[in-house]
Amino acid sequence: MPAKIQQGPSTVTPATTTGGPTTAPTVSQPGGNAAAQDRLKKVSGPIGRVWNHILGQPDGSTNTSGATVDKAMVRAYLDKRLGLAEGEMFRGKKLDGVAEKLVTEFDKDGDGRVSWPEFQEFEGQIFAMLAPGGDKSGATAGAQFGKVDQSGDKAANLEEIQASNKAALPRGTEYADLIAQLGARVVIDAADKDDGGKPISERSVSREEWTGAATDTANRRK
Repeated sequence: MPAKIQQGPSTVTPATTTGGPTTAPTVSQPGGNAAAQDRLKKVSGPIGRVWNHILGQPDGSTNTSGATVDKAMVRAYLDKRLGLAEGEMFRGKKLDGVAEKLVTEFDKDGDGRVSWPEFQEFEGQIFAMLAPGGDKSGATAGAQFGKVDQSGDKAANLEEIQASNKAALPRGTEYADLIAQLGARVVIDAADKDDGGKPISERSVSREEWTGAATDTANRRK
């Protein structure tokens, strides 16, 4: 299921050690080095923006790497910031289901909360939507934006990104509409920098924001 996650309570819960796996485990990156590991420990880039939004913290907050989030916080983000499934039947159940799915997917140590190192697994899913195929040169992101921006107005809106996401899913994917919608709303929240005060349905991502988000993500993952 594509990455998933709007604004939750502003309480930041420090990670704790319980004798088993810590809620803030070390992120390992095959072939990585100390500099790469240091980048991954920092709250930064598009993935950091989403993380801070779940925590209810401002963009650019860098002191939230010790926080953890739970299902209630993820649900609040999906509801209040992303407006997921707005106007749809059984919306409450959908929000509950997606929040549970996301926390279960990223909670690797099984403590019921997601830490910043655990959450960064979602970064690859965001990058795949911005630059399919994993090309880190920037060319793939630009080409993808051109495919998504069907109207040619140099701004990818919710409907366009959602349609692109759905087309990329394997045929017969269960809950394809909801998955595509979630991915589109997260991409807008992660990449759009100038319309944060508006509902997601009224926001869009420019070509510069799209390729910039892809480049920032690629640089974090080097």
